[in-house]
Amino acid sequence: MSENEHRVEPYLLVNGYRGFNILVYDSRCFALACEEGAFDILKVARNEYRRCFEGLSADEVMAKVEEAADQDVSPRLKERGYSGFDIIECGPMVYALQQGQGEFDLKKFESKEYTRCFVGKSAEEVKKQVDEVAARDLTPCLREHGYRGFNIIECGPMVYALAHDEGAFDLKKLERKEYTRCLVEKTVAEVKRLVDEASAQDLTPWLREQGFRGFNIIECGPLFYALSQDEGAFDLRKFQRKEYRRCFSGRSLNEVKKHVIEVPPIQRSLVYRTLNGLASLMRNREPAAHRDPAQSIRR
Repeated sequence: MSENEHRVEPYLLVNGYRGFNILVYDSRCFALACEEGAFDILKVARNEYRRCFEGLSADEVMAKVEEAADQDVSPRLKERGYSGFDIIECGPMVYALQQGQGEFDLKKFESKEYTRCFVGKSAEEVKKQVDEVAARDLTPCLREHGYRGFNIIECGPMVYALAHDEGAFDLKKLERKEYTRCLVEKTVAEVKRLVDEASAQDLTPWLREQGFRGFNIIECGPLFYALSQDEGAFDLRKFQRKEYRRCFSGRSLNEVKKHVIEVPPIQRSLVYRTLNGLASLMRNREPAAHRDPAQSIRR
């Protein structure tokens, strides 16, 4: 038989245990640091892994991981943005550091330089502390500006997506149901998913940027459009019937802007000249009573 027919495949027992994967290979157990990549028994034999433990059982290698973790005080990010906090493992403890305070530094924590940082023996423990604080703190905190026409705001234990045209976020206005477009969920990811779903169903054109190189950038449903300003108001049906001469579509604002940038300069200059010509025509049609007498004399 060939060597491949005798080959034993590693079996994953535990994924991501304190930054290690616990595996079984040919009746032996191994704990391989996640950043080391895929397990290869030949690399083990050649001592090519920097952080890899071997033992007769999963408990044995996990104990070695625990011992190493207690001695290793290098911060390792476990989860980013949990209710505005980053969950970090450092040595034997887990920390929840509020975002906006910079990178985690154990010395800063010990010298109490952080205004909001919780510590516990597990991620679940520090998350519970974060949840308790979030439930009491009803100060709105902007998490992301301008996500598909919505601002993502955290307030208390919930996350809100408020449409730009609704103005500033006010929890009392929300409770009085004064907002027409405000979505709520428990996490940023979940509320963004609601925004995506709402955007796909809503075919109302929303002007996102006016006059970008002679084009207006419009969001309508799941897509963005760049419509030349001399084409008039945007109408999705006109676009679908291909009635516009200069109109591009894309899945993002940057994508349609890229299309506009790629328009030959001579075509863009035609747009500018057309717009300037229309403006001049409107000025010439202005009633004489509204004109500046000094301008009439100069003429």
